[in-house]
Amino acid sequence: MTESRNQPHTTASRASDGRSLDDLVRSGDVAFVTTLDLDGALSSRPLTVADVHGGVLTFLVDASAEWFDAVDGVGVAETDSPVDEVNVAIANGRNDWVSFRGRPAVSADRTTIDRLWSPAATAYFDGPDDPDIRALQVSLVAGEYWSAPGGGALGRLASVIGAALGRDRDGDPPANERGDLRRD
Repeated sequence: MTESRNQPHTTASRASDGRSLDDLVRSGDVAFVTTLDLDGALSSRPLTVADVHGGVLTFLVDASAEWFDAVDGVGVAETDSPVDEVNVAIANGRNDWVSFRGRPAVSADRTTIDRLWSPAATAYFDGPDDPDIRALQVSLVAGEYWSAPGGGALGRLASVIGAALGRDRDGDPPANERGDLRRD
């Protein structure tokens, strides 16, 4: 079997105990959230993480968006139901990649929305009192992560140079980490 010239040679070590979403994701990271629309087709959109805690990501979302009924269930015919699970994928720019299945829950709780409100949200909403704002929480069911050595642009450059030389900062061959996400 020959390696593709377009695929870098990497070694990935499987982490035995995994890592948590709290370790890998931060508020402000952008996630692609994929749902099934009411016709059964996959549909994705980028959402900014407003909060991460205990295996739950929270996003501020627009309840008037076309895809929203699929996760909320309001306006969905009795024969249909909101999705039970969504997929969330994140490449955070810190050399970490996350993909997981999660259970969505929607809240219009003003205390939660006020707590999550940030100046960046003004790009999407008229203000924290916008009647269409909802908090979408996605609770981890199961997923994986991949992490490369280093972080940021300089860390990636060091990783590439180390890989080209066949070693990492400690003189060992560079290794990527991959594992299951924990729910803590």
